[in-house]
Amino acid sequence: MKAAVWTKYGNPEVIQVKEISKPVPKDHEILVQVKAASVSKADCELLKLDFPFFISFPMRLFVGLVKPKRIKVLGQEISGIVETVGKEVTRFKPGDEVMASTGFYQGGHAEYICLSERDEGCLIASKPGNTSFEEAACVATGAIEAYCFLKQAELKKGQKVMIIGAGGSFGTYAVQLAKYFGTEVTAVDIGVKEQMLRSLGADIFFDFTKLDYTALDDRYDAVFDIVCVEKYSGIRHIFKENAVYLAGNPKLNHLLRSSKKRKEGKPSVFPHSGDHTPDDLEFIRDMIEQNNLKVQIDTVFKLNDIIDAFQLVLSGNKQGNIAVKCF
Repeated sequence: MKAAVWTKYGNPEVIQVKEISKPVPKDHEILVQVKAASVSKADCELLKLDFPFFISFPMRLFVGLVKPKRIKVLGQEISGIVETVGKEVTRFKPGDEVMASTGFYQGGHAEYICLSERDEGCLIASKPGNTSFEEAACVATGAIEAYCFLKQAELKKGQKVMIIGAGGSFGTYAVQLAKYFGTEVTAVDIGVKEQMLRSLGADIFFDFTKLDYTALDDRYDAVFDIVCVEKYSGIRHIFKENAVYLAGNPKLNHLLRSSKKRKEGKPSVFPHSGDHTPDDLEFIRDMIEQNNLKVQIDTVFKLNDIIDAFQLVLSGNKQGNIAVKCF
């Protein structure tokens, strides 16, 4: 089968599309013919091991000190058609159209992948009937992360939410979900994304290249900071009393302020989205099927052009999600 093989740590040019062995499912696994996969910021961070040292060092120890060994193919989200199932599989059968997060071992940028029904990090659900494979391939990580982060904020109708880095794969879902929960949404990103974000429901938009949003007089019940460029101390003054700060790409200063429980009057800091469950993915699937959630696609690439997909993500100019046709 054809796959985009991760040969070194570095820029997208280290990826090589070539033939590798087709996987064989174990008793508890399904073999999926991958119709499409996403390329996300998280894929790019893993490609380059672009993490704080306290994360990148243990990752390198696990994946491979000098070059990737345990993980050879990236890709966290896929959609496709079940080709065969192991004898212990109960939820799926050949021919089922599915979408999934691939779990810790990645592997989505290939023509086939085996996914486990047992692995809690690997979420699988039937594909929404009103989406293409390319759209469905961009759901099971980005939408789930956004939803699980926002659940921690316990949003109420009429509250004010700021989403920093709103124009990417997590952010476009976060804007829509925050609106679904009845809040006023302020989106922060580069100016070219304003029209797209307003179309998804953003009430207010700030171009961070032209306006210092941290100097505003407005106060927010929740801030979902997907990029975490500013230190926590630099933006805490924009929180209302009892506000919630959701750190989507946490640095050490965010982790040190992690809130195990809420303290009266003080902001609560959540640097992790928490556990993801099959019920979360089913909720998102139902939202899509009921037309309450849209998958925002910027560009669809072919597998042979996956380097271009990575480069677009790294440019920071994508609007929403990037998909790759794998078969």
